[in-house]
Amino acid sequence: MKGDVKKKSKKPHKRKKKIEQAKYPGEGVQIDVKYVPEECIQFGTRDQKHYQIKYIKKKGVKDSR
Repeated sequence: MKGDVKKKSKKPHKRKKKIEQAKYPGEGVQIDVKYVPEECIQFGTRDQKHYQIKYIKKKGVKDSR
């Protein structure tokens, strides 16, 4: 009998997240700058300071290129 057959449940529709358009260059990014101590550098520095720069793209923002 067909009454004993389980019905397949429908999956809910996946909605796309709205992505904002960046209004000006650099709006959708974050820049992280860290100082590198002399003890961590394995070569001669001649009294120079070194920094680590990291580029992080923000989620939900499209670049304005």
